Amino acid sequence: MVNLKRGARVLAATLQEDWRRTAAVATCAMVGVCFLIFTDARDWIYHASYDWLLTIYPARASEVRDILIVACDAASQQHLSRDPIESKDRAAFAELTTRLFQQEARAVVFDVLLDQPGNGDNQFAQAITNGRTLLVRKTESSSGNGPKILTVDLPVDPIYTAASGHIASAEFSPDRDRCIRRHPLGTNSVSHHLAQMLKLDPPPAFTQRWLRYYGKPEAIPRKSYYQLLDPNFPGELVAGKIIFIGRGGTPLSAYGPQQSDRYLTPYGVDADGVEIHATATRNWLHREWISEPSPGTEVIVILAWGAFFSILLVTKGGRAQFHQGPGQISFARTLRRYLWLIGWSLISIGVLASFLFWQAGLWLPWTIPILVQMPTAAAWAVWIAFVPRKPRYDVFISYRRRGGAAFVRLVQEKLYQDHGVKAFVDVDGLGSGEFGPELRRQIETIPSFVFIVSDGAFGRCHEDTDWVREEIKLALNTNRNIIPFLMEGCEMPKREALPSDIANFATLNALPYSHAFSDAAIAKLADQVRT
Repeated sequence: MVNLKRGARVLAATLQEDWRRTAAVATCAMVGVCFLIFTDARDWIYHASYDWLLTIYPARASEVRDILIVACDAASQQHLSRDPIESKDRAAFAELTTRLFQQEARAVVFDVLLDQPGNGDNQFAQAITNGRTLLVRKTESSSGNGPKILTVDLPVDPIYTAASGHIASAEFSPDRDRCIRRHPLGTNSVSHHLAQMLKLDPPPAFTQRWLRYYGKPEAIPRKSYYQLLDPNFPGELVAGKIIFIGRGGTPLSAYGPQQSDRYLTPYGVDADGVEIHATATRNWLHREWISEPSPGTEVIVILAWGAFFSILLVTKGGRAQFHQGPGQISFARTLRRYLWLIGWSLISIGVLASFLFWQAGLWLPWTIPILVQMPTAAAWAVWIAFVPRKPRYDVFISYRRRGGAAFVRLVQEKLYQDHGVKAFVDVDGLGSGEFGPELRRQIETIPSFVFIVSDGAFGRCHEDTDWVREEIKLALNTNRNIIPFLMEGCEMPKREALPSDIANFATLNALPYSHAFSDAAIAKLADQVRT
């Protein structure tokens, strides 16, 4: 707990040292939240992370053993010499439905619009009276400049009556790019109607759920329509399964391909609408859809990540400059540090996002931290590292308190009142924060360093814990503009009298002080500070 409090104090002092660090943290956190709030949920920057995670997610089509798709595809059209749907051969639908239930199919879903009379409607109506056949309807909106009129295309009678209300909506809600990523909302969806029809616990009707695809299109087991019309079709391929019958691929005509029931998927290729319905159904059968946290949770996560990453970059990343002298910032070293931190952050996001997606069925719009917050933090960090702000102080004054405290106060006041030079003195400059780290930080950031040479100032310098020794050593190591200022009657120490790590201090040119010429001595000190 003590170390935690100490770390918090050091962090607070680091952020307060340069207003740009605090601004970077606030900006990165808020810009992410603004993108989250004001970006439409159907825009690519919002759902791109879902697409990326899904495409690298291992295909699980081999696990799909409880659903079979019967595709009215081009192969069936060629084999039967007619389009199974456009021909309106409901007698064949009736024969197939009867055989499927004889082979113990769990349920049959016709993703086929039956809004026009056909051949064998009465036979088909008789075949679906068992209460385990689900039909679909379609809602269309009128086009033009006038008021919009909704038209619902329902199955024709007697099929409509025989369905006994087991009629679901065939519509999806595509995003701006025409891609299907979400389960249909409401109680009219195919999956919700199936749950009610099979007397199962239906999924939450108005909770947004994202599809967990089982692989690229045609990953779910499927057979051509004409194959199931064969009386010798193996019954074990049907028993216990939900059978989805619908358009497969693009139908052919004498004039070429016709309009098909296909939608774009996150894989970048189209899938049949019947396969998307089958995917949504299996998601709720096994409760394995992808969930998105509540808006409040997302805001908290985006805020926390933006603050964490910006703090990491503007405090740790900028350290590369501290061990260089003025104007000697190592570009290569700083760049390597930034790249390392960014790479580490990207890997962390990838691992966390993959774990939540694959193991917990959760996803968040990770593209906002990656594409918005990280570049924003990087821009702030580069500015802070390579465009140093003007220090709060012009000079750091170090001294031995015993024998030098009164004199250093005099020097501080004269420098500021007569020459406008602001001096940092540890007695009144530190404020809150831990003494050691804050003192080091001030020495590293203030360009000039003055040491008041008083009587006995170097008496304790051979002690490893002596702060005077630490201050002089740090100033030497960071190439500060070091000025020894001799109190009247004092001299510079001999090199051999000093510890080896500060021995070079003895070789510096000292500036003497005289009471008789105090103004001139302070003026000369101010000039050297500004040099």
